Amino acid sequence: MPGPLSPRKGKILKSNRPNRFGFMVSTEPVENYFNYTLKKGINHLELDLKKGHSLLSSFTNQRIENIRDYCRSNNITLSMHPPFNMNLCSIIPVVRRTHTKYIKNCLELAQKLGARHLTLHLGNFYRFAPWANPRQSALSRLLKVLSNLLPTCRETGVSLALENMVPIPAEAGYAFLGDNIADFQYIFSRIQDKHIQFCLDTGHANNNEGPAAYVESLFEHLLSIHYHDNNGDIDEHLDVGMGTVPWSELLNLLDRKGYTGPYISECFKSPPHEAKERLESYFQEHPDVLQAPLK
Repeated sequence: MPGPLSPRKGKILKSNRPNRFGFMVSTEPVENYFNYTLKKGINHLELDLKKGHSLLSSFTNQRIENIRDYCRSNNITLSMHPPFNMNLCSIIPVVRRTHTKYIKNCLELAQKLGARHLTLHLGNFYRFAPWANPRQSALSRLLKVLSNLLPTCRETGVSLALENMVPIPAEAGYAFLGDNIADFQYIFSRIQDKHIQFCLDTGHANNNEGPAAYVESLFEHLLSIHYHDNNGDIDEHLDVGMGTVPWSELLNLLDRKGYTGPYISECFKSPPHEAKERLESYFQEHPDVLQAPLK
């Protein structure tokens, strides 16, 4: 198994190599990373909106202009990630209304910044609710919220990328919506709009059906990818190659299907440019795979 800083050996297939790599900007203001992105070949930034330097109120008109102009001048694309504890399927109406209003504000800010999408966690629900199917009820509540958000998505031109979640043990008493492929199949069968798309989290998928299964089932909706590794049991956010995510299989599948969206690092144990290099090392020349016809 390769070490944290030694990517796999092999010839990188230049013609099929992706050209949009990024990372989650969380610990510092995004402006602090501008020089870093230029030096390290990073061209996508996802703004994590959970800390003081990234609260919606911190984006003054001047700050918005500076970020937008810098990114446009340097071919850097943006996305935004509202806080992970948003609960768009909450059973409490006032929570759903409050969180819906917040997401609308995020969409309007994204338009001003020139960001292309918001990455959303769908929320959680109690497994032991006093009705027959609490998951189905949560899905129904979510669909109403998404329908409410769609007009703002269309007005701003900003999409929502719904992220798959890690499964929670049954004894916890609650579950994340979107912790399996079937949830997304249901959502996309009910809402067919280019502004409601999918974000594949490779680590979360590896704790469940596997990332390749998500790609096979949901590729037509795939807008972005969060990449990190784990050993299939907990959400470890390891470096690429340090766990059991089948990287060669996954990346060759994405290549064959023609994925062109951003790869956004959530490898928390290495700098983004090293995570990028490790991921790139798996785009190797395997003609028997790369040239196989799609089924």
